[in-house]
Amino acid sequence: MPTERVFRRFARSCFIVAAAILAILSTACARTVDTDWSRKAALSRGAVVEADGRILNPGPLAAFVQSVAERRSAVVQVVTYPAEAEPIVMTAEFDGQSVQLTREQRLEGGSATSTAVCGGIEKRGGAEADTYMVTGCGSAEMELAVVPKLILAPNVETADYGAELLLDPLPSGNNEDGAVAAYRIEMRNLGEQILECGSDYMIEKQAYGTWIIVPYKADIAFTANLAHLQKGESYEASFGFKMLESWPEPGRYRVVKEATFGKTKVKLAAEFDVPDKN
Repeated sequence: MPTERVFRRFARSCFIVAAAILAILSTACARTVDTDWSRKAALSRGAVVEADGRILNPGPLAAFVQSVAERRSAVVQVVTYPAEAEPIVMTAEFDGQSVQLTREQRLEGGSATSTAVCGGIEKRGGAEADTYMVTGCGSAEMELAVVPKLILAPNVETADYGAELLLDPLPSGNNEDGAVAAYRIEMRNLGEQILECGSDYMIEKQAYGTWIIVPYKADIAFTANLAHLQKGESYEASFGFKMLESWPEPGRYRVVKEATFGKTKVKLAAEFDVPDKN
């Protein structure tokens, strides 16, 4: 009997240890399963995505700063995509008292993680960008994100080249209430050097101190044609709100188009407003 009792205790202990190991492995697997940090996946999670020199959705940053100021619990994630490297995920979590900042570098077969407990967060405005700094990390502070203002002009003129981007409302594209819903886009060469431009352009909306790309409908595509403009010549195209994925909300928008002069590329922007229907 004693031998049988010892065996049962040994078997129970083995089961408990095995269950514990299984739980640890399950947790590890659960953490590694969620490894899709592509831009689309990150955006679907509500993360702030920093890519191609811009912030794709800065709203959660502003909301996090507001929550910290009001001492409300909040979390924000910022994902950056370095050239030829795996994404870097910065997670700032505020519990009502302090901010825990975690930096995770995605690597093949795992990740490198570091953490710091900090006092708060500040948004610092600059001429070309707003910087979000996590402060009170001991005697240091850490950069969470930089939101560029992406300032562009409607024209450029140098000793070598010149161009301007113009917008004119198209009456035929007006809504039933008479509001403008379509524009004629004109890229004009002002200089002696030949201007090259394609048919494509972007629509952006001003928000949170920067400009956010407004997506087109899935079936909208641009041709591969390349225009070559002499001095005084123009390239024209048209744009309508119906091309966008959804009807634009009231606010400030702009058309962004690129001009090429030899090896020099210049982006120009022409702004327009979408008024409140009221």
